[in-house]
Amino acid sequence: MNRIKNICCIFIPCILAVLLLVIDINYTCPFKKITHIPCPGCGMTRAFHLLLKGDWYSALQYNILFIPLFIFIIISIVYLTFDIIKNQINYLSFLDKKSRKYGMVILLGILLGWIYNIVVNGERL
Repeated sequence: MNRIKNICCIFIPCILAVLLLVIDINYTCPFKKITHIPCPGCGMTRAFHLLLKGDWYSALQYNILFIPLFIFIIISIVYLTFDIIKNQINYLSFLDKKSRKYGMVILLGILLGWIYNIVVNGERL
């Protein structure tokens, strides 16, 4: 059962990434629509779309926060792959430990990235 959960955690995002490459999504952020301020995630879909096409520079221009999120996704895939091989479910405890230890740093990074995106890319998003 653990193996099935881990496989789903890996393949569902992979399927979504393939769909992101194939389908052109035109989505308006509800936060921005109401407040006229881009949220921390504004531009993230376009950034990943450009990343999957190999255009790193343009992806950075849409949302700089995609870099730590992309690193997190790669680490998660590796960790889940080892859990699948060992038929364990250590990933959630790993996330819990890291979020308790680095939670404030993560929130500060999101806040700084959000401010950066508003100042630098506010009109673009």
